[in-house]
Amino acid sequence: QSLIEAGARLAAEEGVGAVKTSALARLLGVSSGAPFRHFKTRDALLIAIAEEGARRQLALMHAAAAAIDDPADALQAMGVAYVRWAVENPGYFRVLSRAESLAGSEVLRAQSQLHLEQMDDDFPSRRADPEVCLLTGQSAAVLAARAMVYGLARMCVDGLLGDVDGDISARLAREATDVLGRGLEHLHGEPR
Repeated sequence: QSLIEAGARLAAEEGVGAVKTSALARLLGVSSGAPFRHFKTRDALLIAIAEEGARRQLALMHAAAAAIDDPADALQAMGVAYVRWAVENPGYFRVLSRAESLAGSEVLRAQSQLHLEQMDDDFPSRRADPEVCLLTGQSAAVLAARAMVYGLARMCVDGLLGDVDGDISARLAREATDVLGRGLEHLHGEPR
C-alpha cells in the first residue's frame, strides 16, 4: 500500500514517467530491490496504482449517485464526482487513464464494461433509440458524455484551465453536463 500511495503521489507531482521502483524505494527509505518483493515489474506496480485509483473513484461516483432516483440526475452526479475525483487525485487519475493500465488489468476491464453497460441502460437518450457508434458499440450520447467528462477532467488535471480545485472542478462539470443534458433534450424532444 505504501508503494501504491507513493507512486500516486509521484505521478501527481512529476508525471507517470517518474514512477520508477528505484525512485519509490528512495522515497520510502527501503532498498532498491524491496519494491520487487511486492510487484514483479514497474508495469505491475502501475496497474496496482490504477486498480486502487479505480476502486476509490468508483466508490465516490456511486456514493454521489446513491440517493438520486432519476437516472439522468444520477449519471450527472457521477460525472461531476468523476471530474472532482480526478482533480483531487491527479496521480491516480494519470495512471488510471493510461491505455496500458486498462489493457493490463482484467479487473479494470471488467469494471469498465460494467460501468458502460449501466450508463447505456440508464442514459436518457436510450429511450429515443439512439444511433450506435460503430467503433465503440455505445450510443453516441454515452460516448459524447464520456468524452466530455473525461476531457474536462484531463483539462483540469493538466492545468489547461488554470488553477482548478475540487470545488471549481465540480462546478465546471455540473455546468458542462447541464449543457449536454439540454442538448439531448433538443435532439430527442425529451424532458430532462
